[in-house]
Amino acid sequence: MDQDNLLALPTLAVNQLHQTKSEYRFDCYLNTKSANCPRCGQPSTFVHSYYHRIIQDLPIACHTVWLIVKTQRFKCQNTECSNHTFVGKLAFADSHAKRTNRLNDLIERTIVQSSSVMTSKLLETQGIQIKKSAICNLLKKTSIIDYKQIRHVGIDDFAICRRQAYATIMVDLDTHQIIDLFPSRDEDQVANWLSCFPNLEIIVRDGARFFSNAIDLSHPQAIQVSDRFHFIKTVTRYFKRALFQILPAKINIPKKASPEFQNQPLSAEKAAKQFSSWKRKQPLIQDARKLATQGFTLVQIGQQLKLDPRTVKKYLNPKFSPRPQPSQKAITRFKNRIRELRSQGFQLQHIYKTIVSEGYPRQFRTFASQWKEVLVEYTNSSIISRKNIIQLLFKRYGSCTFSTTIKQLLQLYPEVRTLLTLFFDFVEISRNFDLVGLDNWLSKAKSFCNSAIDLAIKAILRDYEAIQNSIIFREYSNGPVEGKNTRLKLIKRGMFGRNQFDILRRKMLLSETF
Repeated sequence: MDQDNLLALPTLAVNQLHQTKSEYRFDCYLNTKSANCPRCGQPSTFVHSYYHRIIQDLPIACHTVWLIVKTQRFKCQNTECSNHTFVGKLAFADSHAKRTNRLNDLIERTIVQSSSVMTSKLLETQGIQIKKSAICNLLKKTSIIDYKQIRHVGIDDFAICRRQAYATIMVDLDTHQIIDLFPSRDEDQVANWLSCFPNLEIIVRDGARFFSNAIDLSHPQAIQVSDRFHFIKTVTRYFKRALFQILPAKINIPKKASPEFQNQPLSAEKAAKQFSSWKRKQPLIQDARKLATQGFTLVQIGQQLKLDPRTVKKYLNPKFSPRPQPSQKAITRFKNRIRELRSQGFQLQHIYKTIVSEGYPRQFRTFASQWKEVLVEYTNSSIISRKNIIQLLFKRYGSCTFSTTIKQLLQLYPEVRTLLTLFFDFVEISRNFDLVGLDNWLSKAKSFCNSAIDLAIKAILRDYEAIQNSIIFREYSNGPVEGKNTRLKLIKRGMFGRNQFDILRRKMLLSETF
């Protein structure tokens, strides 16, 4: 194969090829006869001198490729030009570059997928010699932001170091690509950063005050849209606080005790299991004793009936009877007393001390393991946790079904029913994009006298215009921003804290071009 075609680089011809164990070295020269002066633009054909440039190219069969290019230095023939000599530009590499453009493109595509350290190690196995610092310097040279074309964006903050340093991400809502990252979320600094984008028309954000104030400072004419997920989350937090104020941690729901439970024995279910076991063992016992009268040994009987010889020996004992025996637990005599104390609301420790004073002989550990057997057959109330009611706030509207116990609770606490109705009405209004319904909801919520609901109303009124815009401009949300933010955090953690914010920013912007 022709060596010139092997490299496939324009204006480059190969003189000689040197091969070692891990490298290919090509002695090359440029076949151009003239070049334009970079200052005055006048072409020149007068070669002043020659010098050699060493440039790394794409590897061949995992062998490092070096181009030793004999480069021409021309003399400018314009007597009025301040440049006496100049070097012609290479079509395949930038000025002062140590690598070809196509090799840099391969490195940039690789660095997007991993950290600079891992990229250096991976490229080394493919025959590309580059260190971590050179990869970072390559990232710093990329500049791909067009500030004037950006119109509809979403912004959000993310943690560089949690609780210590935060940054801001901007995403184009039309193309769903990251536009820029900024190493702060301070109000004044974010305002200066946003002023670099002169044509912003719509900005979607969460409910953070520093973003709202920064947009007012930099783009007072821009339309601010509050993300629906975030303001619903804010209202949910205040309604959750209201439920905490109304409900106790544990709520006792009265329930009538069934009379048949009071007349049942202590362990009716357990006795039924024992009776079933006895019926299952009875045929085995008869078969074992029949085989024993025929002269079979314990081992032979066990093999036929698939029983352990020790079990066969126990079955052959004339005194053995599998019929369940009545319970001999000491707690049985105190079951009525335990139920009485529990119905009065006493806890475990008090019940134990009471029945010990009345003659209960066992330790607390034994009592704690057996006392629930008494209560499982008799209860006069149901206990529901406040958390079960709060979880109703996070269920989808329309799929929230109430159990019988929760319906009884809503009858005992009518405020809770009103609160849940008010909350689900707000969720329905936001999902149906109902502007008129939002005003009606606010007037209805003001009549509900609760400090947490008052705070929710203040939060809505404070950002009322942006919330209205979220209903009007329903096609815009911070969903693309949250997705990019999650991906950014994954890449940031993969960098293991070795690089600065500028490297992270360049890497994220570069990943959006592929």
